[in-house]
Amino acid sequence: MKKLNVLYVNWKCFGASDIVYALERLGLTVYKIEISDNSHERIDWIFIEELGKIIEKYKIEFLISFNFFPTLSEACYKYNRKYIAWVYDSPSLKIYYPSIINECNYVFTFDSAIAHELNQKGVRTVRYIPLAVNMDRLNVLKGTSNDKLRYQCDIAFVGSLYNEKHHLFERLEEKADNPYLIGYLNGLMEAQMNIYGYNFLSECLKKDILDEIYKSMPFDLPEGALTNIESVYTDFFICRRMAFLERTRILKCLSEKYNLYHYTNDSKAHIGNATNKGKVDYYDEMPLAFRYAKVNLNMSLRSIKTGIPLRAMDIMGAGGFLLTNYQEDFLLHFEPDKDFVFWGCIDELQDKAKWYINHDSSRRKIAENGKNIIEKNHTYTKTLRKMLCLASINI
Repeated sequence: MKKLNVLYVNWKCFGASDIVYALERLGLTVYKIEISDNSHERIDWIFIEELGKIIEKYKIEFLISFNFFPTLSEACYKYNRKYIAWVYDSPSLKIYYPSIINECNYVFTFDSAIAHELNQKGVRTVRYIPLAVNMDRLNVLKGTSNDKLRYQCDIAFVGSLYNEKHHLFERLEEKADNPYLIGYLNGLMEAQMNIYGYNFLSECLKKDILDEIYKSMPFDLPEGALTNIESVYTDFFICRRMAFLERTRILKCLSEKYNLYHYTNDSKAHIGNATNKGKVDYYDEMPLAFRYAKVNLNMSLRSIKTGIPLRAMDIMGAGGFLLTNYQEDFLLHFEPDKDFVFWGCIDELQDKAKWYINHDSSRRKIAENGKNIIEKNHTYTKTLRKMLCLASINI
């Protein structure tokens, strides 16, 4: 059978080499291009013309990218090609843009609630598929005795604190002239932080609150967008601020009792007694950090409604023990207390962290089970094969 030519459109994202590797393993010839800067903000018609030339020159059968870009959808619509987008970010506002309904699209999101929401609105181009792991890469990554000494700890957390100055809630605090607004939003966040598994934030942003936010930080959705302003302010303002509050409190609390390593790009972040280990390379270092920590934390952004974050999949794929907040989609693929462990409140988190740190055999068995499920069902090659089948692309 003749090899199909595919164009992978890259941007600064994790997993780029993994998806290219898997596509080539499936027998495809992969061409690569970097997406234009303008495509991150709007439809770039100049870049669409460039894509048309590449499609013609290399006889491209379909385009593929991590996350959905209206520019790529419009290019595929114009040149009669299929577009596969694998959404792994949340929030991902572009998935609600009008181009999402183009019939050339085969959009797969890692959050089943998002897929259900759009399907309920009549969008038939979006499906749910969880994220994946390149087990071929991880299985050949052999740690040394020095690696073990470098990374072993009671608890590890890899992730941002979302405390950079440019974040939107902080800018809102600076600009808002109504103290009631900030007080209301702070109270709302405190209430939501006590609840896992259900997000009620956007329901509580009534018109008077929205008007006050808009006065300080105006934002207008494009015409035809399939979401509302409440969701935008919730996901981009409130949820990111909650991530800072939640992660800071949890890391401070756990670091008082345990040897906790925090891997972050922010060299100035010092939370409680946690050791700031700086940034780790996604491909060569992060899997070893997961492998040698007794407990790996996943603290999901609240804008992820039900989905399993990439960090959680990577932890299990690396053979690490995963302790995560509750996310509904885990239960579609993994068994709690057998393949992973979740908490439903901070007290439960502390109890389970203590128990598993002190019970090596139980912890290692769960980590082994989680890795086996990833290898069996959630590799890039197997997941991409399923996507191509759903897109009626024969390989």
